[in-house]
Amino acid sequence: MYIMELGVLGSNKLVTTTNAIFTEIFTGIFPDKISILSQDSSNVDFTPLKKALKILGINAEIQNKIVGEEFEKWIEFMEKYSPDILDITPGRKIMALSSIYSKSKEIRYVYLKEEEKGYRIFGWVPFSELKVYNIITKAQLNLKPLKTVNGGRAELDIEGLTSLYNILSLNGKVDIESESDEEIEKLCKMRSGILEFDEENVIRDKIAQGDKITFDTNAFIYLGYRLKKYGSNVIPLRKVYDELEYNSTGSRPDDKTKMFLLGLSSYRFLHNPPPSNVNKGGDEGILSEVKEKMKENGNIWFVTQDRLESEKAKTRGINTILLKNLRPNPDKIKMGSYIHCLSVFSKVRLSIKDEEVITISDGSPSEGHSMVKSVEGFNYAEVIKNIQDFVRSKP
Repeated sequence: MYIMELGVLGSNKLVTTTNAIFTEIFTGIFPDKISILSQDSSNVDFTPLKKALKILGINAEIQNKIVGEEFEKWIEFMEKYSPDILDITPGRKIMALSSIYSKSKEIRYVYLKEEEKGYRIFGWVPFSELKVYNIITKAQLNLKPLKTVNGGRAELDIEGLTSLYNILSLNGKVDIESESDEEIEKLCKMRSGILEFDEENVIRDKIAQGDKITFDTNAFIYLGYRLKKYGSNVIPLRKVYDELEYNSTGSRPDDKTKMFLLGLSSYRFLHNPPPSNVNKGGDEGILSEVKEKMKENGNIWFVTQDRLESEKAKTRGINTILLKNLRPNPDKIKMGSYIHCLSVFSKVRLSIKDEEVITISDGSPSEGHSMVKSVEGFNYAEVIKNIQDFVRSKP
């Protein structure tokens, strides 16, 4: 019986080898055997990887072949190695160079211009940014949509939701529908970065000049984790934390409470709440704390979306940046964050050609996870979850 073999170069990072395997799978191949060619042995459990492949209808034997470190050993091995396809994307250069001695029917390489993106989970990078080349024939191969053998449920984080959206996009345009109103959708577009403020460029300019930044409560709600990019240049305010925490209480949270929960989770992710000597609350407390921080840190810019609070700050001698001018910044990498945010407030439905194929719900503001339910043929969520389990199993 004919056995189709896919060979892939191994790497000390499981994610790059795994991404190469699944990129090849989505070119439309169904291997019976997958051989990972490595320099040294490693104790890896392939069970999650096999589960992910099985959901795609592939029952492949997976083995780790140890070749060694010396270039001569790789040449000797390759001269006798004749898989159907050899992917040389991951691994070290000497491993890839030895492939010219291989008797493989096809030698392939997956090109990604921004290589650092290749260390994220399969699907996180939009497929339009990948180019799969057959080195021997110089042909470029297209990626194809694959159907899963079943439906199912899986819990995904934001990275996984991004991957889900991109994999689903291979089937055609993905329509996103939620039960939330336009204001919530706008909030989620801002948190994900699909909508950005022009004034974010001003923040970057002030930081480049050596100034410090401090953010109002609304920035943590509407910009969320995107504030991470400003790093240690941000001076956190205790009174902002107190306001977020106070408004996040409630056994049955409404949309307003959920907004504050999102802001609180972003604050806790980015900062430890600092001590404060200010006894006032509300806007007065926040502005008084900014004045205290100015004594300790010099020139600080207070960033807010609240026009009235911006004017109050100016009357106290505080430099302000008012976030007011929104512009679109579409990017498929932002879709996971957008979908997760929507799922905090209501069910989210993903459709292809007017057919609802995936439902996402129960988004957790603090943990960044959502529950994904898929119909038969579109159970990519379980594929992604198993890939994540495999990649994260290695310390």
